[in-house]
Amino acid sequence: RYDDEKVVSHNENTIPSAPVEKAEEILLLANNIEVDGIDEAQFFDASLQQAKKHWCNGIAINKIEKDLKTMLSAKKIQIEYADIVDAESLQKIPESNPSTPAIILIACRVGSTRLIDNLLLPSQTLSSC
Repeated sequence: RYDDEKVVSHNENTIPSAPVEKAEEILLLANNIEVDGIDEAQFFDASLQQAKKHWCNGIAINKIEKDLKTMLSAKKIQIEYADIVDAESLQKIPESNPSTPAIILIACRVGSTRLIDNLLLPSQTLSSC
């Protein structure tokens, strides 16, 4: 965020880092590392955006989740969960409902590093969806 080769906190503490473009690159760099630190896990490539596109196109939730898990697994990412849930209650929703506020929640591992991310899904009734 503040430096290309260090993770820098808001109070200016720094840790040397090795930036990566894709999650699978972590495996190449993680040998003999004591601590893996991720400064935001927003690099699930196109997986989340593809899931959002399917959501906006009205694809069934179970199909979106299955496709998302398939895309992540193909990248040698171990999935703990990749679910579409109600954005308010965080309970699973069985099928898409255009008025239900929904969010994609993901937790995965690349080697010993745990990555978590989420994406708030727009209402399917909005023209921006």
